Amino acid sequence: MRLINIWTNKLESFTSEIPTYVILSHTWGTDSEEVTFQEMLVDPGDRPPSTTLKPGYRKIFRTCQNAQHYNLSNEASIYHQDRLLHQDQRIEHAWIDTCCIDKSSSAELSEAINSMYKYYLEAVVCFAYLSDMTANLGTFETSRWFTRGWTLQELVAPRSIRFYDKSWAFRGTRHTFRDVIQRVTHISTFEYTSELPVAVRMSWASQRHTTRVEDLAYCLMGIFDVNMPLLYGEGKKAFIRLQEEIIKQNPDLSIFAWTNPLPSMFSGLLAESPQWFRDGHELEAAPSIRTVYSEFSVTNQGIRFREYPLKYYKPTGCLVLVLGHQSRSQRMRLGLLLRQISKEFCVRVSPDRLLDEDECSSSWEMTIQVPKVLSSREILDTGRNTVTLSGGISGFIHQ
Repeated sequence: MRLINIWTNKLESFTSEIPTYVILSHTWGTDSEEVTFQEMLVDPGDRPPSTTLKPGYRKIFRTCQNAQHYNLSNEASIYHQDRLLHQDQRIEHAWIDTCCIDKSSSAELSEAINSMYKYYLEAVVCFAYLSDMTANLGTFETSRWFTRGWTLQELVAPRSIRFYDKSWAFRGTRHTFRDVIQRVTHISTFEYTSELPVAVRMSWASQRHTTRVEDLAYCLMGIFDVNMPLLYGEGKKAFIRLQEEIIKQNPDLSIFAWTNPLPSMFSGLLAESPQWFRDGHELEAAPSIRTVYSEFSVTNQGIRFREYPLKYYKPTGCLVLVLGHQSRSQRMRLGLLLRQISKEFCVRVSPDRLLDEDECSSSWEMTIQVPKVLSSREILDTGRNTVTLSGGISGFIHQ
């Protein structure tokens, strides 16, 4: 891990014993405005105006300056890196994503992105610089900082956040802004976030954007405590891979509790974008969950549910996969519709809505497999198929 020495303004490398450090959260300017790792390798006294006059260099300078004057008594005593920090300890280092990573090395970039959540978690404090916030506190909630994908983990992970406006005036902490933050982000707590339903955490990213489409998946790895290699160029497949990794580690069925904003007849079980979880912040675990310990896994054919409890929805003659979660506001226990197109193979039906479990009946266990995604061609082919389920229940959706 590379850190900036806040007194010398030089980069220093650490492998095992990482010193106490502050960390910066910000939205990037253009590439020409930010300071690179290579530019920071130049001795501070020899850095040319083309470096020191950049807006990004001012962010580095002010981060170091604020760290020099930061008093740990602001946080009382903080548990950090398996030890207690005390008020008489000094902060001597800072981490900033623009210049502490050698982005010319794909291996180093991949390691840094996979470690990013941990970097913010283990920092003693996070300085969040909102370049479009003014002295008018109303500009806080309209800041671009709340719309970017990478700043989500920078909001969630740190133990403490201090917000600064465009002039680097201190405006408040995550605690003092908690009501505004909850209204803007729908994040109601920053404690034990790993225990929240997958759909709830996915919903936090539903209104956020990244410059590269793959980063909308990569920026969520830390939120779900998963790791995966970076494959820039894979496009939306990155978000599919993210969901597969989550399923491997988490039996939470709310990962399927999404709705396609565009009307569609059939789909697979995985969402194409965090936007499809836009209503997920409403979910909570439902009482008496029978499905929580049932087995499901990713295969080369899709998502396989082994001897899984399913229900039946009479109006459409479809199977219902119960998701074990309910809407807080409506107290509606959720399920999704499945159409059986062969003995064990199903597809999701009407992916633009979720169903009230209480409208269903006839629970029984089956082993089924559902594709992860469906192509346009597969959706058309599915529409031509019908099947009769055991017991004479028709799997065809009556329009």
